[in-house]
Amino acid sequence: MAELYFIKLHPVIARINLYNAICRNPEDILHFLPEDQNAFLEVLKSKAKENVENLSNEELSCIVAWAKKLADANQEDLQTRLFINGIDIFHQITEPNTADQFVDIFSEYQEISGERFGTHMKPDQFSYFLIYGILFTSMFNPHALNETAQYLKKEFSKQFEMAERQYALHRQTDHGKDFSALHADFTALYDLTRFSKDHITLLRYSS
Repeated sequence: MAELYFIKLHPVIARINLYNAICRNPEDILHFLPEDQNAFLEVLKSKAKENVENLSNEELSCIVAWAKKLADANQEDLQTRLFINGIDIFHQITEPNTADQFVDIFSEYQEISGERFGTHMKPDQFSYFLIYGILFTSMFNPHALNETAQYLKKEFSKQFEMAERQYALHRQTDHGKDFSALHADFTALYDLTRFSKDHITLLRYSS
C-alpha cells in the first residue's frame, strides 16, 4: 500500500541524532536495507552525517521502515522517533485512492508546467504546485470553493489558467470523481508550508 509523507529535514539534528542512532543499532537497520546491505548502511551513515537532504527516496524509505518497526505501528510514536532524528513528517496521505490522485496530479503538473521535481523540492516550487492543485480540485465541486481557493484564483492567474485547461480535458473522464479529500489535503499542505523556507521532501512509501 502506497503512502505519501510530506517531510521537512533538519540536517543539524540528523548529523548528531540520526547518525548516532544508525551507528548504535546497525544490526537492527540492516533488515530493512536492500542487497549489499553493508555498503548501503555506510551510505546512510555518510549522508546522515554530511547532509540528510542528500538521501534518496529509497534511502529515506529504509529509515522510515526501521522507525515504523520500532514504533510498532503507532503513528504518533513513529513521528516522534523520526522528529528526534531530524525527520519531521508534518503531513501524510495514507488513503490509497487519495494518494494515487495526488501522484497523478503531481506528475501531470510537471508535464504541463515544465517543472521537474526531485525528492527534495524548493518551497516556492512546491507552493505553486499546491496552488494549482487547490484550484484544479475545486473545479470539480465549485460549491465547495473555500476562501483560500477564492483568493488564489485572483492572485495566481497562471496556475488558475493551467487548472482551467486541465479541468476542460478531464471534465468528461473524471466527471463524478470525488476530489474532496484531496482538495482538503492540498489546502492543508498550503497552509502548513506557505511561509516555509525549508525544502519539502515528498516520500512515496510502500509498506
